[in-house]
Amino acid sequence: MKIAVLHGAIINAGDFLIKNRAISLLKYFYPDSEIVEYYRNQSLEEKLPEINACDILVFAGGPGYCNGFYPRMAPVTDDLNKIKIPVMLLGMGWWEHNSDVVSQYSYQFEEPMRALFQKAMEKGLKMGCRDIATVNVLRNNGYDNIAMTGCPAWYDLEHIGITRYTGKGLTSSRKICISDCGNMANWGLAVELT
Repeated sequence: MKIAVLHGAIINAGDFLIKNRAISLLKYFYPDSEIVEYYRNQSLEEKLPEINACDILVFAGGPGYCNGFYPRMAPVTDDLNKIKIPVMLLGMGWWEHNSDVVSQYSYQFEEPMRALFQKAMEKGLKMGCRDIATVNVLRNNGYDNIAMTGCPAWYDLEHIGITRYTGKGLTSSRKICISDCGNMANWGLAVELT
């Protein structure tokens, strides 16, 4: 199997973790697969023949369930019908400046995002969600073909079989590292956390 992975691992350590863990998960379930990586922040029109030669195209993590993701943040192609292989949305989340419950139930997806969702559901695949807020937003917009997968970064393959917390592990810490997402608007919040 040949898997094309679109990711946002460009400047942010968290995005690199998401990409690495998504690829690890794919290799875990498809050990003989070949993974081909693409940055999602650029047009891939010229790469479409190469991508269409793969078995599946995976959008790996990030704030993918928000207006502007496609085509602004992920301008893969100007026409999603040019993608001839199944599209999987893996562990992506909803992001909005105000993510309270009222916003979750009032948020409406615009046509470009609806087209991406339609492409993802074309082959019967479920759309993977990283959190319950994302599930709420998608369901409110009429999408039920979804799966609460969590974020790829949450998976540690050494402990994938553990189904409950056993209380073992770190009992104290001396240092906590915070990875800013590259948006300076979040700087004040990051400072407050330290």
